[in-house]
Amino acid sequence: MSNDGTSHSVSFTLRQGEVRETHDAGVEAFDAALARVGDGEVMHFMDPRRIQTFAAGGPPVWSVATVPIGPDTLYLTYGLSRAIDPARPSTFEMSVRVRGPATMWPALFLRGLCRYMITSGRALEVGQFMPFPAPITRFAVAPAEQGQMPDAPLNAACFVEDPALPRIETPHGAVEVRRAIGIHPDEVELMELWSTAGFVSAIARRDPTLATDLARPSYVHDAAVRAAVEEGSARDGAAFSYVAIPGVRWAQEGGGIVAHFPGGAHAARIHRMLRARLPFGRHLLIHDIDPSNPLAVAIEPSPQTGLRVEGPTLVLSLPMEHPLLTTLENASPQGIRWDLK
Repeated sequence: MSNDGTSHSVSFTLRQGEVRETHDAGVEAFDAALARVGDGEVMHFMDPRRIQTFAAGGPPVWSVATVPIGPDTLYLTYGLSRAIDPARPSTFEMSVRVRGPATMWPALFLRGLCRYMITSGRALEVGQFMPFPAPITRFAVAPAEQGQMPDAPLNAACFVEDPALPRIETPHGAVEVRRAIGIHPDEVELMELWSTAGFVSAIARRDPTLATDLARPSYVHDAAVRAAVEEGSARDGAAFSYVAIPGVRWAQEGGGIVAHFPGGAHAARIHRMLRARLPFGRHLLIHDIDPSNPLAVAIEPSPQTGLRVEGPTLVLSLPMEHPLLTTLENASPQGIRWDLK
């Protein structure tokens, strides 16, 4: 059934080995866990192709279920873990809590996260964040259908232990639940100065439910949240070891090496991250947002200057007070060029 209430017919042929196996006892345990934390009936977004394995064209997980919880809806994947799907090696599922009644886009969002993990082989760990090329409401939807989903200013998510349902006990083992929280792009820049856990602890003082609200303003404009993050960064430094920006490159020229960085706000962001990393004895990797560009620059703290090349990465050893780093603080929009010997 579609999200507008109309019914559609789908037919397909199943071949040997293409039927998805599902642990019924795991499904029952998940349903019961959702019912305990929710305020109403547990429902499932039904995809007729879920009886097919992912390799045969079925969805990445068997189901996404929902339950009302206060003024929100909690969504939970069924089948990323082996407690539901015996073919899966993982022991966790993904969730998101969204303001308002159940709707389609959060289920597609969670399925998109699962598809990414299954196809890439990279798990989304607690403490990480992930940017998207489109709003979280649309990133997992085909371009031709994105207009059917709501627009939103949130185009990234961070991942924490689900505060409402951190763990589910099943006959096939315990399952961890990892909550995705939709965040604004400027919140990513604030969060990376400290850590995901620190940023989430600050916003939890405003909203302990950690719900994704498409209409909320950025916490960057909340003085208390910003102060908490800045204090945490000054005390603990930045947990994130990299920053991705456009236009990072370097090349050997005339017996030396020339490194290029973008200017303006991008350069200022690099400088903020360096101040949150180098004084704490931590390096910073600066690479392009374009994954097809492997060139990167790593800056590591050192009382002495140094230069070496490690594959596509140019490694600079510099003290925080080095004149090169001050060029990042108030760089012009035209960009920065470092001539290195």
